Amino acid sequence: MVKVLLDVPADSGGAATILNEYYDKIVETNEQWIIILGRYSLPKTENVKVLNFPWVKKSWFHRLFFDYLVLPRLIRKINPELIFSLQNTLVPFVKNRQELYVHQPLPYTSIKFNILSDFKLWTYQNVIKIFINRSAKRANKIFLQTQWMKRELVKQTGIESDKVQIIQPNVQFHSHNTYKYDKGKLKFFYPASPLKYKNHKLIIEAINLLDNKSRSKIEIYFTLSGNENTLSHSLKEIVEEKDLPVFFIGYLDKAEMEAFYESSCLLFPSYVETYGLPLLEAKLKKSPILASDTEFSREILEDYAEKKFFDYNSSQDLASKMKEIIK
Repeated sequence: MVKVLLDVPADSGGAATILNEYYDKIVETNEQWIIILGRYSLPKTENVKVLNFPWVKKSWFHRLFFDYLVLPRLIRKINPELIFSLQNTLVPFVKNRQELYVHQPLPYTSIKFNILSDFKLWTYQNVIKIFINRSAKRANKIFLQTQWMKRELVKQTGIESDKVQIIQPNVQFHSHNTYKYDKGKLKFFYPASPLKYKNHKLIIEAINLLDNKSRSKIEIYFTLSGNENTLSHSLKEIVEEKDLPVFFIGYLDKAEMEAFYESSCLLFPSYVETYGLPLLEAKLKKSPILASDTEFSREILEDYAEKKFFDYNSSQDLASKMKEIIK
């Protein structure tokens, strides 16, 4: 019988990474799979059929229409032996076996968002949370990336702990090279999308607190272009106005990311993550890491020596930790 892999919202970032990881696994099997996606494109193979529904991404109404009307009908027509959902929620109104991968941390973090200033984040934390927890209760099996999320999910839903399996991301590099400081300026690297909780602004504030001598010894690299949204645009404006050593280098492919890990210190001020994949990648490359003092950072870097934690609300603390590395 056929199995279904479901991930309509995936289009970039961590969600796309997880999707590609599972795609690579299932193409190597002899099982028949149907992958149901939104805009994201994956090639068909002998054992994998791909169905795309790009219109789902047009609005929340389109997504709800798809999830509650189109998708259940499609699943009943396919009648798979398994539905593996990578999109945090299950397919409603069907009786097929369903397994759930939860990678949305907002309902489970202790950091709370305001409905007026952060309406979208508040919605995920308080409304979408209801749908995710309902799905977790219905799922036959649940997959998470971290112990801290498992603790919170079990606490909020009352599900049995042994229903939840922890699976860490599988990181594969092209080269075996590790971090090596080259002569010249010390490079700091922050690969992250332009979202408020990614906390790019803290880095800019910290650089502004450094003395001119320290500032002249460093270069900071953001994987932003400066035109993704209003946040990235405003960050670039501040950098240009204050003439700070921050470079907006845009999207990097895997090989380019590796090169930065091998030559840079990782800065990671984000305070909301399921896992924080760059932390693991930098750790495997033996890069020095400055990370926000959070549950996910401490879990990932627990056994790693080349790390320093800082208060993600304190630019002064980050500046101090940066100076310890700059010397």
